[in-house]
Amino acid sequence: MSMQQLNKTMSLRLERKSVSPSLLKSPSSNGSKKGGHHEKKGGHHDKKGGHASLKSRLPIPNIDLEDGLVSQLSISDVLHNCVATGGLQWGGDHVTRRSPLYHRCYSDSSLTPIWMAYHSVDMKSCGDVSLSRLQHLTSLLNPFTIEEKRPLSDHIRRNTHTVKFLRFRSFVTDNLDKDLINAEQIATNCWEFCKSRFLVVPFVDENESIVPESRVEPVFWLFCIFCRLAEPGFYPPSIDYEEAELLMRKMMACLGVPWSNSDHGTEDTQSTLTEDYESTKLLLVTFQQLLSITAEMVGSDLIRSNAFYRATKWLCLTEFCDVLKVNTMQMKKRGDHWRKRWCVLRGFTFTSYSSQHGLHVKDKIPLNENMNIESLPPTQDRKFHFRIVEKDGDFKIKREEQFIVNSERELREWINIINMSIKLYQTRMTAKYAEIAERRFERHRRRDSLKEVSEKRKDVHHVRSTLQRIRQDRQDLKETVAENYKKRELQLEMLARMDAVYDRLEEIHKKDRDVQKLENDKIMERFAATPAENVTAVCNLLATHDHGVKLSRDVIEQRAILESELERLRNSQSYIKPSICAPTHPHVQHRDADSCYDTRTTSSSEISSDLNEPLTFR
Repeated sequence: MSMQQLNKTMSLRLERKSVSPSLLKSPSSNGSKKGGHHEKKGGHHDKKGGHASLKSRLPIPNIDLEDGLVSQLSISDVLHNCVATGGLQWGGDHVTRRSPLYHRCYSDSSLTPIWMAYHSVDMKSCGDVSLSRLQHLTSLLNPFTIEEKRPLSDHIRRNTHTVKFLRFRSFVTDNLDKDLINAEQIATNCWEFCKSRFLVVPFVDENESIVPESRVEPVFWLFCIFCRLAEPGFYPPSIDYEEAELLMRKMMACLGVPWSNSDHGTEDTQSTLTEDYESTKLLLVTFQQLLSITAEMVGSDLIRSNAFYRATKWLCLTEFCDVLKVNTMQMKKRGDHWRKRWCVLRGFTFTSYSSQHGLHVKDKIPLNENMNIESLPPTQDRKFHFRIVEKDGDFKIKREEQFIVNSERELREWINIINMSIKLYQTRMTAKYAEIAERRFERHRRRDSLKEVSEKRKDVHHVRSTLQRIRQDRQDLKETVAENYKKRELQLEMLARMDAVYDRLEEIHKKDRDVQKLENDKIMERFAATPAENVTAVCNLLATHDHGVKLSRDVIEQRAILESELERLRNSQSYIKPSICAPTHPHVQHRDADSCYDTRTTSSSEISSDLNEPLTFR
């Protein structure tokens, strides 16, 4: 089965795609179990209920199995990720080995089936359910509640008949007695309440009047596994996308179906998460979506086979029932004989049964931190054997059990898994819970790292765009400076030509003054030579002097031409003003339009046309 099919069916945040609830109803049966057989009262099923079904039960550990992922768990990493009472981390100076430890990502999933049952009657997934629909659910929780419990009606608002999810959760947590909580019984009761919504095609056949137990129990076991893997703090209850993928991998391995990663590699997934972290940081799968994914990947034919029944049984034993290892061994107590037993390590309890099929309990060993497991030296009769010892003090042995296995591999496996359970006893967390918590912790740490990488990439993109903008502003400024330099050269050239015009005017006036001075000198000489009594001659000289003081006509014309040329140069110079480069950076303010600089640009062609026009003189 390819990864592309899994990704296709897990498009969760775009649409809530799931198998539609069947019209079939599976009310709780009134039958009881005796000796492993089901007895029906009344001799017939209820026609109004649609399907009559037997009460679902958890699987019994009558198969040889070992949880491979748990056996690879690193106890040092688990303890390192734990904190002691008061928030002290494992390994601190003030933390003793007997201090209770709590994993950072541990979450007790015992009450998750109750939230699943609430969601089963919340058709709109809005977290608001009528009080009448929850009465039966609250009655199913009576065996686990305290004596003086508050009624559910006290948790609803006035003038309303609905119960919000947060208020319902507060009601459950306030009224349940922690000492009476039984996770398996709660899961069974809640399943009987909500199974009609999850017994859908292809897991059951709508044409069958009686649902076989082999069809109902696999869905119930998947329900229990889902509740164990559910992420804390989410409504509706959901599991992480990676947990769903891992569960599908385990199921395919149990069914013997190969899993292919050819469509989507790990590097592509990592790059996608890094590039677009916000859209892929959290993908959640509801139980109905998980059933839809299972139906699409496994197929309807294989779902109704005994192979699917055995696969879900194996998964439920390891994922929900905390069964770590099951195998046949020879064991004996102190002063007893060797006996062949069917041994099951479940959580912190090592149980021995008479046989694989009878499952009559012969002995139970509750593991604790005062126990040790030791490999014994081989002898001629017992090559591979070990013992579990519980000490009372430093020298006194309180309890001792010896075991014989068939191979060295089994010896290593049993010693490793039992030793792991003993070391985890201080955390009050079974090995399966520790594995789930470690995966959750690793996901959070990896996603935090991806988030940090994504944020750094955004900062790098922002800095890059800012540098590009600054580089563009710098280029524009260079162009503006170059253009202003050209305009300055043109201004200097114009000023030089204006100076030439002024020099020409000064030269004309100087020549005119020299001519006038010569004329005045001549008149003064004639005036000095003329007698004062000759009035007529004096008047003529005065009239000649007045006429000579006036500028000549040529001088006046040349002066007018130069002054017009000078005015034209002044007007041309007013257009040659420095250009101001407006930066594109949003935080840089532009100059106002009424500044001393004119931002109007002048083309070089206009300036050149004014400069190329020659000056004309007579």
